[in-house]
Amino acid sequence: MNQIFKSETSWWLLAPLLLLLLSIGDDARRHGQWATVLLLALPLAFIASLLLPTRYIITEAELAIACGPLTWRVPVPQINRLTHNPLSSPAPSLKRLEIRYGKYDFVRLWPADQAGFLAALHRLNPAIRHD
Repeated sequence: MNQIFKSETSWWLLAPLLLLLLSIGDDARRHGQWATVLLLALPLAFIASLLLPTRYIITEAELAIACGPLTWRVPVPQINRLTHNPLSSPAPSLKRLEIRYGKYDFVRLWPADQAGFLAALHRLNPAIRHD
């Protein structure tokens, strides 16, 4: 059975970028520069596609991280360690969790329901260490 966890979002992280793009677009619209407005619509649409549907899907075999049009797959049996790490990642929040798997691989994310997410992973792989 699949368990789906939504990502927590710190909207204030993106507010400055979104406000900048929107204000430039509004200025361009008021001056009739429609090509600029259309060009600004592309990064806005891309940012929205990455933020709105970010979710983490845990199945019996893997953790799938769906971030807009991008998807990462992590085999649950290969997950060996969980730590907190605020660095850049497919998690629109500063409260990020780093998942180490395999020998050198890792991914950072942050589900809104951290306790439920961690419990689901530990049920599937009790050997996971949590620092």
